Amino acid sequence: MNLYISDTHFGHRNVINFDKRPFEDIEQMDQVLSALWNDRVQKDDDVWILGDFCYRSHRAPEWYLRQLKGLYYAITPIAEWPHIHRGAYHLFGHIHNRMDDTYYFMKERQRAYNAGCMINNYAPASLREIIMNNMRFYETDAGRE
Repeated sequence: MNLYISDTHFGHRNVINFDKRPFEDIEQMDQVLSALWNDRVQKDDDVWILGDFCYRSHRAPEWYLRQLKGLYYAITPIAEWPHIHRGAYHLFGHIHNRMDDTYYFMKERQRAYNAGCMINNYAPASLREIIMNNMRFYETDAGRE
């Protein structure tokens, strides 16, 4: 199965406040993120990491990856992609759960969805789940207008 995730920020203390994540400290965040990942991912699943896996962690990425199930692929998302006009999907990260200019720009792109973990229940998600979770997130935005 193909699964996608972005912005886990394993080991990054400041991201807890930045995203208003429901964790008391990085130890709890890392434990919960790892547990949710391993509950969701099977050893043969392909997990596409779309950025900021362990940004600002004092541990190397390999330390975390040894604890996580799946086969990993790391790529960096961009705002435009090949075949944009041919029905291709674009999964991206880096904007977290912010509703800023970049959010509104990407929200208007067809078939572009945020794979940030904070929108996708802090675990890798399938394309279908990401689409559904983004729709729910957009609904919360619409309720603010």
